[in-house]
Amino acid sequence: MINYLKVLAATTVVLAIMLFMGACNDGDGTAPTPAPEAEKGGVELLSGYPEDILPLYKSVKIDSITFSVRGDGNYVFGKDIYTVNYLSSASAQDVIEYYRGITTSINEEFSTDDSLEGSIGENPIGVDLYEGDNGLEVSLIIGMKPSEYVMENPYFSDYPGDLIEPFGRVTFLGQSYEVREMDGTETIYTESYLTNVTKEEFQSFYSGKYDGAENLNIQDDEYGLTYQWDSRGFTCRASISANGENTDESVTTIANIKK
Repeated sequence: MINYLKVLAATTVVLAIMLFMGACNDGDGTAPTPAPEAEKGGVELLSGYPEDILPLYKSVKIDSITFSVRGDGNYVFGKDIYTVNYLSSASAQDVIEYYRGITTSINEEFSTDDSLEGSIGENPIGVDLYEGDNGLEVSLIIGMKPSEYVMENPYFSDYPGDLIEPFGRVTFLGQSYEVREMDGTETIYTESYLTNVTKEEFQSFYSGKYDGAENLNIQDDEYGLTYQWDSRGFTCRASISANGENTDESVTTIANIKK
């Protein structure tokens, strides 16, 4: 069933933005209102995604959505960002024209016929298009307003924190929560941090902690050292990078559950 209240709300917001663009929009202000679609396939949007600000134009399937909280705000799209990848029924030209129309400021230096970088009000945004096997794939990025930044990823609320024991944590880099469709629906929790431990200390800790774990697999190569195992329905992974200097090394822990 089409959610007419949601469509009406999205339409009202888009019209308001278009009126505002008459004064300050670098785009042409001629974007059409998203046409109502059948219920989207694939995964669902996360509850906090600001669809009223950055809608999915003629989406027929959402392949993945991610919310990332980062420790440093010194990024093009800000500290906390949503990323959405979806399949659109529209043409590449129509998609770019639509997003140009709702963008209030455009960075033309980094925008092309199949990509866009700019902002909608206080939210930095990015759009990338490519032709996939099933049609036009659209990737959206929207950064949160600085006033909406958070210290922890809210989608980690149901994450079992004792699933993977961190080791050598020094500086928080980020938490990423992703839901994607890939041979079923997968939910992926990722945490990254800088460390001052050596590769040998990392190996000693994880070998002692998870020796005998279900489906334990250890990979050691030029990129770093990774331990992977299964626990409580999750595929767990802990990796240390191989950047040379200890202060530059990072540890990434990933918990992946497939439903």
